Amino acid sequence: MKVRYKQQWKVQSESNPAKEYVVSLTMMDTYKCSCPNWIFRLQKTGDDCKHISGIKDGIYDSIPAHEFILVPANVREVTLQDDRVTVSIPLIPIGDTDFLVTLLHDCTVIGVPWNVLRDRYQFPRQWTREAVMEHVKFSGRKIYGEWVEERGYVGFEYKH
Repeated sequence: MKVRYKQQWKVQSESNPAKEYVVSLTMMDTYKCSCPNWIFRLQKTGDDCKHISGIKDGIYDSIPAHEFILVPANVREVTLQDDRVTVSIPLIPIGDTDFLVTLLHDCTVIGVPWNVLRDRYQFPRQWTREAVMEHVKFSGRKIYGEWVEERGYVGFEYKH
């Protein structure tokens, strides 16, 4: 079976809760949406609809087109595997808030639902998806440093 998209999300319509639109990230790293505004207007101009913008910004409480499998792994940062379902999650250093916020940010961008992250990581209730996205936008993404043979990942770095 040929994979047509890297990722897809179902986004509920704001004007009609009974409707859902599908936002797709193509293999060419472009976004498409099934909403009429994007299909009939914005597609021609190359602009994003609010659903695409929301997915890019990680602010919609979207429902992924499939369930993700979150797997603890020895990786520098959150990594979506080739099957587009398995997400390799780095181990979180104890008490490292910036690292946890980066993990939440990266999982949200991939499309992991916020309630799944809240259940799994049990972070403070006052942490909102919007606050997490804004924090990373301002501070950068904290990931593990480079791999050193016989020592593993050494230190951390921030990526903007």
